[in-house]
Amino acid sequence: MTCHQYQQQENEETLQVMQQQEQGCYAIAPSFPCISSNKNSSPALLAIWFRTMTQWCVSVAECCQIPMEAVEIALNLLHRYTCGTSQGDAMDAEQFQLATMTCLYISCKINSDRIITPAQLEQLGRHKNNLKVADIEAMERSILHTLKWKVNPPTSFDFYQNYYDSNDKSSEQHELMDYLVQAQLQHSLRELYWMQASPSIIAIAATRNAMRLLNRKEEMPIAISSTKDRAVIAQLQDSLSLVAMNAYFCQTGLPEEPCSYYKTSTALYHHQASHAIVEA
Repeated sequence: MTCHQYQQQENEETLQVMQQQEQGCYAIAPSFPCISSNKNSSPALLAIWFRTMTQWCVSVAECCQIPMEAVEIALNLLHRYTCGTSQGDAMDAEQFQLATMTCLYISCKINSDRIITPAQLEQLGRHKNNLKVADIEAMERSILHTLKWKVNPPTSFDFYQNYYDSNDKSSEQHELMDYLVQAQLQHSLRELYWMQASPSIIAIAATRNAMRLLNRKEEMPIAISSTKDRAVIAQLQDSLSLVAMNAYFCQTGLPEEPCSYYKTSTALYHHQASHAIVEA
């Protein structure tokens, strides 16, 4: 067995384990909003809560140079903590905000060199409610207990690294490939809709889009046997294609007009999609 074949086999085994994890102990609710039994809010308002706090997490990560993988993990913790639990059913807006901030805090401690302290979170949350360090620490204990300390789920970024590791990384287009996929995965964090798809599915869609733009042969080290999964991947590819093209045009030095066009088109598309999700 050659080194390449050995690496490919190792990646395939790693992917199988990661898939078992995302479908097992790290699985999130298949529909949104998942805490529909919440007594303090309607599904439409819950969607606004999730969207607002997701944007907040991404903004904090960009400002503090926190890797987006940490944000994705924080959102996974948030969904699992608030979905189908007694804590999630009883949450109001302030408690949901506290849970989100604490999930990001937990994720950063595990997955980032840039750590947000409870004192810093207290300052960030002070303008909206009387958030205290003790509240954050109490919420941290509650989240860890409820999730049984399962706080390191596989992310779409992890899946992409294993997908692409099975392909030739010696290509001159390697950095551009990384850039295109990372742009799509980071964008996906901003949209509530993507949380209904598993990280492996999101990563496949983003990787295929990048491969098509770079005219690379689409060979994925994972078989998609489910008709439903194939349909979701196709839908995600279509939805993320504008993001991929915008990233490609901006990175390859073409005039700014195409970038502005695709940014505007993408924003309009997702504005319409988000309204359709909330109304549904």
